[in-house]
This record gives sequence, structure tokens and C-alpha cells, in this order.
Amino acid sequence: MDNPVEEIKRRIDIVDFIGSFISLKKTGRNFKALCPFHQEKTPSFIISAERQIWHCFGACNEGGDVIKFLMKWENITFFEALKELARKTGIQLKKIAFEDGVWKKKERYIAMNQLATDFFDYLLHKSHYGKKALDYLFSRQIKLPTIKKFQLGYAPSSWNSLYKFLKRKKFEEEEIFENGLLVKGEKGNFYDRFRGRIIFPIKDPRGNIIAFSGRTIDEKQKEAKYVNTPETPIYHKRETLFGIDLAKE
Repeated sequence: MDNPVEEIKRRIDIVDFIGSFISLKKTGRNFKALCPFHQEKTPSFIISAERQIWHCFGACNEGGDVIKFLMKWENITFFEALKELARKTGIQLKKIAFEDGVWKKKERYIAMNQLATDFFDYLLHKSHYGKKALDYLFSRQIKLPTIKKFQLGYAPSSWNSLYKFLKRKKFEEEEIFENGLLVKGEKGNFYDRFRGRIIFPIKDPRGNIIAFSGRTIDEKQKEAKYVNTPETPIYHKRETLFGIDLAKE
């Protein structure tokens, strides 16, 4: 296969694909819809079945192919969209096609966050550290099914428990810091950002964990009630809505 990108586009009908996300109405040879990328009352989003492209003639004034649509819909990179569509169509991509530093870093940081989530989950449910946090959640009428659905966890009061855990998993301190899980002290020392807090994982539309929010369970504590992941290479607060992955269900 000389050009996997073109082969992917040949195998995916753009009308069927976009129609699985939004409602379309046939108008002549084309299909029309309210643009999913900005608010409008009059449909300006046009899909050409013949040319296999889409275009917004409204506020967006942009368009593209099936890959570009998925990039905008899920706020992902070209390589991530290509990988997702290749999986959908059963096309094997050569490894060289993914020598993209940004994409590889994002995948690594998502994997790091999944490990951190597993770490917080274990401490909440299977350690004595989490008993107080579980009791607090139950006192707020948050039941176990909800706790599991949102993958809530607990970060202990230790200054470096997550740091040590991730170091054992072969992550470097600078990348753990860049991913928002560590804070750098005035003397250059690193310590856990989330300590003594219930942890709420924040996900992207595909269910990847991209950030965390931590709430204190000590109402008398003088620190901020909530501590959140700062801006990172994979987390941009203005582009993220808590629970967006569940909204698709």
C-alpha cells in the first residue's frame, strides 16, 4: 500500500462517518447540517458525497476530509486521527508514519495518567489511607457505582508517593512535572501536586485521562479546596469539559 492516507479515505464514506456524529439532511446532491463546531440556527455545514469533503460556510469558514473532521471533533492531532481511522478500517500503518514527537509525547503522558489513576484507585479502595476518603464520599451520598463510574481515587498526604511510583515505571521527573503531576519547589526539588485529596480524573472525548482535579477532605485545611492539573501538552482547560466522555454514551 503506497499511500495509507488515501486508502483510509477510500474505505470510509464521509457521509456515513459524519452522520454517525450529527444529524444530516439530504439537499440535492449534498447533505446539510447545523455546524457542530459553532452555534447557529441556520444550517451552514455542507457535505459533498461526490467529492468526499465537508465545509462550514458559516462562522468557521473551513472544511476538509474525514480525517480533518475527526481532528476537530475530538480535538486531536493528524496522527491520532489517522491512527483511529486506520484501526476502524483495518489498515496497517508503517511505524515510520508515526515518527511525530508531539504525538508520541501525548501517548506517553496519557499512559502516565492512566498509571496515576490506577495508583489513586488502589489507595482509595484497597489501602487504609483511603478509608477516610471513602467515608467522606459516602457521607456526601456518593455511592460506590458512581465512584467507580467516574474512577475516583485518593492521593495520600505523602509528599512523593506518586513521584516514586512513576519513577519505578520508568518516567523521568521532568516529564512527570511537565504532565502536571509534580510541583517544582524553590530549591529545584520535586514533590507530588496532589496530596491528601480525593482525585477526579478528567478525560477527553475518547476517554483518555488527560488531567486531574483533587478535592481536600479536611474542611479545616487552609489550603485551596480544589487543586487542578495546570496547562500541559495534553490538557487545555478551555477545551475540556468534565464528563464529556460519558456524554457520548
